[in-house]
Amino acid sequence: MAELTPPDTNLDIEEAGVAASTGPTDAEEVEPVETRSHAACTVVNDAVELARVRGNALMTTDDLFAAMVSTDCAVSRLLAGLEMNGEGLADQLAFILGRAPAEPSHAVPGLSPRVERVMERASIEAGNAKASEVSTLHLLAALLREKSGVSCLLLETPGLGLEPVGAALNKALREGMIDPS
Repeated sequence: MAELTPPDTNLDIEEAGVAASTGPTDAEEVEPVETRSHAACTVVNDAVELARVRGNALMTTDDLFAAMVSTDCAVSRLLAGLEMNGEGLADQLAFILGRAPAEPSHAVPGLSPRVERVMERASIEAGNAKASEVSTLHLLAALLREKSGVSCLLLETPGLGLEPVGAALNKALREGMIDPS
């Protein structure tokens, strides 16, 4: 399967307990970051493959989230620090979304409009933070900002909610947590 280079996106997160990254004010223009970390590229490619296996014509934010929690990246490590098991989250997501068809699609799925917004927001968030590349943390921040989809519902588990996830994400971004190489 050909690797997909997803479109760039922007992200800013104050809702769901995720603060906007320190950087230029809204009045200032921010140059979106075009480059993605190796882990972010892997996550996007894995999400496309998940959508293909499920027989979907479009990759969704749920595919993106499932790939994030199933890959060794900054997001899976962040969630593990909150005692959220990535494999368990992926299993819950698969249960809610249903089983894959017996015959996966042979076509490469496109990106849903929501995924396109998430990618754009992630790119701008990385620019706001003056990061050299879009990381999986920027993708998660954009996903949380979108506040839609089953993945956001899974993160709102009783006793956890989005606020602790957002606070941990802010701390990780502030402290310069990066994706493993």
